[in-house]
Amino acid sequence: MRHVDRNKTLLRPVFSCLFLASFLLLVGEFALQSSAIAEDSPGRASFPLEADAKPAIGQIAGIKLSIPHHYMPRGVHYKGESVWKPEKTHPPRTFESEIEDFGILLRQSTYQPVQTVTDWLDYQAYFRTFPHPADNLWLLMDVFPSIYRGTNGTLRHIYDNYMKEDPHPLHWGPFIPQEGEVSGLKRAVSAKPEAERSIGEVDELLYDPTTWTTVVTCSSYHQDIPPFALRSRCKHYFTVSEIQSVAKVHFEKADLVRWSEREGEIRKVIRSFIVP
Repeated sequence: MRHVDRNKTLLRPVFSCLFLASFLLLVGEFALQSSAIAEDSPGRASFPLEADAKPAIGQIAGIKLSIPHHYMPRGVHYKGESVWKPEKTHPPRTFESEIEDFGILLRQSTYQPVQTVTDWLDYQAYFRTFPHPADNLWLLMDVFPSIYRGTNGTLRHIYDNYMKEDPHPLHWGPFIPQEGEVSGLKRAVSAKPEAERSIGEVDELLYDPTTWTTVVTCSSYHQDIPPFALRSRCKHYFTVSEIQSVAKVHFEKADLVRWSEREGEIRKVIRSFIVP
């Protein structure tokens, strides 16, 4: 019989509300940045089916980028501009415009962007369906130059923050290193039992201690209604040295085994944005 902790039961609605609020804020940011990109497009049809839509252009660390419109439901965030209160007009974009970060969307099974009406309808259905159907999964990702610059291209700081016992909000530990590997990555697990964790709180850490260019954080929890299904989601952080950035990819934990393939395929996509 599944043990139900009364304190956990009472707190879960609060955590659920916080989790929902965070999700709505994420969706709001997606919408704001998507609309900002649409302003650059000759047409105003729904993303990404504007046949003549312009790519987003700019530079990261002096590397020129041209990102096709159909990769970007979230869009591009340029340095010095607010994503929450975007200006109605903005300066002309050039290859000198500095990119603060950008987001791209790929179908998980093919690593291809939205290219057809069917793709777009599938993606909309994905966001409306929970849990997400196994035959219609999408990879939402963000690319951050600032993380790469601030850490000299290493992700060791993520590991360090999870391993600390310091109660500071920026530290999430302690985590306990485990013997062996999972899909070629070392593993550590949270010292907290599930009853003490909030929904969405990381409970598992996977990492490559040789290069420190790959870190995966996972969150698993049982739903509070029958059949008490286990939900497991992960964030995959890895460096993209070609543009001196760090990518963060959201995915279902069941797809963890493909982490190395995912890095390689996403790097290929990002390299295709580089302008010689």
